[in-house]
Amino acid sequence: MKSEVMLEDIDYAVEAVKRKKVEYEFIVTDSQNSSGPEIKDKLRKLRWEDFAKEKKIFRKSIDNVRIQLLLNEKEALICLPDRDGKIDQSSGLYGTKNENEAFYNLCNNYFESKWAEEDNSI
Repeated sequence: MKSEVMLEDIDYAVEAVKRKKVEYEFIVTDSQNSSGPEIKDKLRKLRWEDFAKEKKIFRKSIDNVRIQLLLNEKEALICLPDRDGKIDQSSGLYGTKNENEAFYNLCNNYFESKWAEEDNSI
């Protein structure tokens, strides 16, 4: 499972890692990472460090997350910003690997490129 996440998505992701034998990669904004207390407290409560030591969860930070991208081995969802630049989670673009392989591959390639260009592993 891979994602450029907003803070509220972390609960879901950690639960998925607990229930299933999956790895989870996510990217947060530098402001989420450096402002610290909120995200660090949430991750501590969810035992993020244990999962990181077990190589099940990987996290990086970037300057700015412009879209929200949720991606797993079967499906992809993109939420775009509204006119004010905030992620609009009330609508998005969705596709499955089986039904729309081009969209799924676009999402996967986008995430992989963002992951590769960032050296800010946390």
